[in-house]
Amino acid sequence: MNNVYFGAEGLNSTSANYYANVAQEMIQSISESLNSIKLYETCVSSIDSQASKLMSKGWTSLDSIKTGLEQIAKMNAFCAWVREAIKEKDLQLNKVTTLSLETWMIQTNYPVMEVPNRPEPPRDPIEEDIINTWDINKRNKYLKLEAFASTYGKYIHPKGAFSKARKDLHNVENNPITKEGSGRDLVLYYYNPTVNSFDVEKLFFELQEVYRSYEKELNAMKADLKEEVNKEVLKRNREYKEQLDAYNAEYDKWMSYRRNAQVAYNNWITSERERISKLKIVLPSNLLDTFKEIQKQCDSSK
Repeated sequence: MNNVYFGAEGLNSTSANYYANVAQEMIQSISESLNSIKLYETCVSSIDSQASKLMSKGWTSLDSIKTGLEQIAKMNAFCAWVREAIKEKDLQLNKVTTLSLETWMIQTNYPVMEVPNRPEPPRDPIEEDIINTWDINKRNKYLKLEAFASTYGKYIHPKGAFSKARKDLHNVENNPITKEGSGRDLVLYYYNPTVNSFDVEKLFFELQEVYRSYEKELNAMKADLKEEVNKEVLKRNREYKEQLDAYNAEYDKWMSYRRNAQVAYNNWITSERERISKLKIVLPSNLLDTFKEIQKQCDSSK
């Protein structure tokens, strides 16, 4: 800010602007006089008369030109100083008014309190997150049970190879001979079991038991896995609530701090505006005589 224009004693903005307007009126009056300069006179006569009459006079002295120009220049200098001072004062008021709270805090070294960061809601865990925490033995056991249950299950599944072969065996036992064609083209097909159906049934049920044992153990691990997932969900939600409670407490503190800062800022704005508004426009010594002339003009016009 440029405070060269201001001091404890001087003119307020209203008075300064008034005197500048008076100076402009004086400039206009002097300019009109100087602009009417005419350096010759005009006479007129009729064609029948030798006598001429004076129609208009010309200036007979040039002394007023320098005086007039000097006066105009001084008045312009006075107006320039006053206008610049008023502009600077308005600029300072505008800077104060438009100064943001954040900038004010930096410029005045007001203690800064950072706004707390709101915690992000937790991501719901998935089974893979839990599996990734298992040690080598537990993870291997889970993968092994999946592999064994899948292998046995596919083989004895109703659409599996062994289940299909078992059904075919039962069909062959019930229909050992089939025919195709008729007459001389008749062909007979004879089917003979190559393994004992009892052994097939025994193995089938044994495989079912093996499959069920693996499936049961796998399901138990899956149940434990789901329970661990649920526990992790509860844990993350509990931790998030604790973080959110801490955040809310910090945010309340920050809001209280912010309100106090806003009050201090508003008080400073009011104080600065009052201070700037009371600044007096000081006239340099070389403008004092000009100012006195303007004052005389004001007194004479009353």
